[in-house]
Amino acid sequence: MTGRRQRADAECLRRGHLLAATVGLLVLVNGFNRESWLRFSARVEGAPRGADEGRADPEAHDHEDHEHPHDHSAHTELAGVEHDPPASDVALEMVETVFENQVEPVIASFEQSFALGNGLASATNALRVLLNDVRETVAQALSDRPEERRSVLFGVRRRLESRLSELAQNEAAREGNQAAVNDAVEGELLQHREQLYTTIVCWCPKENWTRSLKGCPDGCANEQKSMIVNWLRSGLTNDEIIARLIAHPKGGEQVRGTGKGAAGYLFPFLILAFGSLMVGAALLRVRKPHASAKAQESGADDACWDDEIEEQLREMDA
Repeated sequence: MTGRRQRADAECLRRGHLLAATVGLLVLVNGFNRESWLRFSARVEGAPRGADEGRADPEAHDHEDHEHPHDHSAHTELAGVEHDPPASDVALEMVETVFENQVEPVIASFEQSFALGNGLASATNALRVLLNDVRETVAQALSDRPEERRSVLFGVRRRLESRLSELAQNEAAREGNQAAVNDAVEGELLQHREQLYTTIVCWCPKENWTRSLKGCPDGCANEQKSMIVNWLRSGLTNDEIIARLIAHPKGGEQVRGTGKGAAGYLFPFLILAFGSLMVGAALLRVRKPHASAKAQESGADDACWDDEIEEQLREMDA
């Protein structure tokens, strides 16, 4: 009887462990998949049937892809020859201030590299960080004049290119410095772009707020993507871009994955947490009867020993 119970307990434990492992695997696969949770949230909150049908129709997506080509490359989207925007006196003064206070110290740190064209990888990373800091500085200084920011950023870039060209001691170094500036500019834009594409949700009615721009391969996301890239080039910060998309007639709080979808977004995590608690409770119930049975067996053994000792004492007295 005891052996049969032990085998039954072992089987319950095995099933409990299997269930816990399954729950863990689901968390690992889907726990950080924001697109899955967004789609699940839409269903929890009663997404229109037409929205699901629109997502599930690959032929319709293929047809739209021909009309709206995909954004295959960050380089394609961010590349292109741009002309320097006209600069006001305020913008020109800002360029001088930023270049003197922020740009010159970085150039001085890598002056040898820029002169000989060596070690430009580290210099490029430093320039990318520098351009990000310049964006923040310009945004704060011209918070009430966003139209001036684009000309300031371009002015700083042109001054940077000119200064590095002067430092170069040969043509190879000059070309390397220009490439470093181009890579830094594109890298800084790409960094902000990827952050925003991951944060912002596509406002296409067919998607019903279920896909981020990064997770939406269809042409319907191109409108928002184009806005974001243009605003980044104009010197806006991520927070300012998000605010503009929220204020847009097609936008709203749902643009950043919050608002009415928040409860549905959390619901799957609550389900997984509840399931884990149920598994733990089941394992505890399995272990407690097993421990009680062992205690009863131990108590019975002790009683048998007591009876045997008393019998031996009676025989000795006799």
